[in-house]
Amino acid sequence: MRKFILLLLFTSSSFLYTSAQFNKGEIYTGIDISRRIARFDITSIQPSVSIGLGQHSRAGIFYNRSWYGSYNNWTDNSIKIHGAGVFYEYASYFKKSRKWGWTMNGSFAFNQVSVYEKNAGAILLNNRYTERQLTFTPGIFFKPSPRVMLFANIGGFSLNNNRNEFINARSDFATKLSIGAIFTIGQPRKKKLQRSRF
Repeated sequence: MRKFILLLLFTSSSFLYTSAQFNKGEIYTGIDISRRIARFDITSIQPSVSIGLGQHSRAGIFYNRSWYGSYNNWTDNSIKIHGAGVFYEYASYFKKSRKWGWTMNGSFAFNQVSVYEKNAGAILLNNRYTERQLTFTPGIFFKPSPRVMLFANIGGFSLNNNRNEFINARSDFATKLSIGAIFTIGQPRKKKLQRSRF
């Protein structure tokens, strides 16, 4: 009977651990690759580092690298974007599921936008400016194991501010595909304080 109770407790604790979207204090690293296929062919790569705030949320920092432009017949411009920012993400499993769920990601970033122009065969820098961007992106995730989470989204909504636009509301929802993965690194080691002897 005692062995049965211990086995039941162990199974229950394992279930609770594997069913958690995130864990408080855990460190996560991730990579997000996206491509917009409507109007402009924009490709983005976004690595990130975050920490779990609780069972459903995490917060962290990210770096973004985006570019588009192929110098076709209707445009001679190419744009490259470098950016960094902070984000907060909430995640929850779907009802009656322990692997599939939904996410909502909110982020704030500073982006440096560089516009290049093709002129007489040469590629020249035409314009460069800084843009502030507040973005909200819904998505879905699949968690095959406690240490790996796969996610995807089809764009979101943003508010942008730069020297040319005070506030510009934009949306790339349903015009791009973004996929990525989050990996659990573990909890930071706590250094033990050693008392010095005199």
